[in-house]
Amino acid sequence: MTKLNKLSLALAMAAAAVVSAPASAITISFTAGDFKFNFDNYDAGTTGYSLGVCNSAAACDDAASNPAPGGIGSEDTWGIFSIQSITKISNNSNIYVKGQDGTYLTGMFGGLTDELVYNDGDDTKAFANGGWMKLYENTADYTASQGPAGRLGTYDYNGITNVGGTLLVDAVFAGSVDFLHPGYSYKTSYSNSDLSGLGRGFMDVIGGTWKSLLDTDSLTDLAGNTRDLYLTVSFDDANKQASNIGWTVTSTGQVKGNVQVPEPASLALLGLGLVGLAAARRRKSV
Repeated sequence: MTKLNKLSLALAMAAAAVVSAPASAITISFTAGDFKFNFDNYDAGTTGYSLGVCNSAAACDDAASNPAPGGIGSEDTWGIFSIQSITKISNNSNIYVKGQDGTYLTGMFGGLTDELVYNDGDDTKAFANGGWMKLYENTADYTASQGPAGRLGTYDYNGITNVGGTLLVDAVFAGSVDFLHPGYSYKTSYSNSDLSGLGRGFMDVIGGTWKSLLDTDSLTDLAGNTRDLYLTVSFDDANKQASNIGWTVTSTGQVKGNVQVPEPASLALLGLGLVGLAAARRRKSV
């Protein structure tokens, strides 16, 4: 019985597919298909589009009365974020919480350019292309009170990218997020009165310490292409917390994906368990 129990434990370990993140100051173990990143962020976005439709980056720039604060080039959305927790979807238990092991997961996103915008007077719907996201492991949280003035360059924000942290995830927005408007990598829709709205987009992981963990092509966008991560956000400026310090909105959101499971090791463990279980049964029947 003792041997059988040990074999059962080995089988359970193989089936669980628990994978630890590559070496860093924090200890995080992911279960394949059962995690999400939960974050808060401050967003600088282009608003004030004129009534009607614009259908190119140049036309939408001309139609916007409030360009994204601190935006660079044709950029219409950028900002900073802080991971509040990483949780298991199945039971909402914590895999990581902000400040764990003296670390903070903070990052920056940007490069999203609006290329198709509808404004019906009450609401605005914007479709963007381009876009990138970089997640760092740092020893302090972000300082959003700097506002957009804290931006040091296209991919740099004071206290996030210039303090010697580790780049964990480097990702780009990619894929199609709307059946009726294929070919756009990010979609937002919001009320013109209080800027409350939603955003979503697929991402591909292209670099960072966690690339080997998250670059799985396990999600499918609306054009049938495989992607690594899926982002959804909810935002507003109802209490002026964002606009009072120069941002456009505050947001909360989540990122879901999958992790690479070390299949050869898991399969070997599973195979050994099955062989041992068969041997134990043969000995018992003799």
